[in-house]
Amino acid sequence: MDGISKTRLYTIFLGMKQRCYNPNSSSFPFYGAKGITICSEWLGEDGLSRFIEWALNNGYEEHLTIDRINSHGPYSPENCQWVTKSENSHRVERGQERELEVYKIIPGSGLRYYRLFDLLRRRGLKKGDLAESANLSWPTMAKLAKGQSVNTEVISRICVALRCQPENIMEYVFADERTERP
Repeated sequence: MDGISKTRLYTIFLGMKQRCYNPNSSSFPFYGAKGITICSEWLGEDGLSRFIEWALNNGYEEHLTIDRINSHGPYSPENCQWVTKSENSHRVERGQERELEVYKIIPGSGLRYYRLFDLLRRRGLKKGDLAESANLSWPTMAKLAKGQSVNTEVISRICVALRCQPENIMEYVFADERTERP
């Protein structure tokens, strides 16, 4: 295998290893840290030879890049294919969109302000005291009591008036984790 280290396939092979196994690689957080590996067939004693053989028998061309069919799966003969860079970029973009869709807001989830009212109670303050010191309207106070959305300016005013941090007055509650407060 003389001269193999000067080939594009060798560079691709090394790139896979860096992404999957080198924590100092800038790509490691997106591959190795997420559990992406390389199959033992391509990592073993003859791994490079087997990878090159697979590549040449499975459509490799100089202008193509390696692509994992299942983006959560390993680099392996069963899970890899050769695609153009634009196809790979398009697949990555679609994959990211799919991942983002998983995180849609669940009805019943949202910010809850019970910490604010607990804090007022612990400090011996009434809702009216807060409304006056933070210059909040009664409709805004009602929104807080009902767990409805308020803008960040309202949160800022409350934090300044109470000299506290946002996490001291609110938290995000997921509908599937919600429990009734005593």
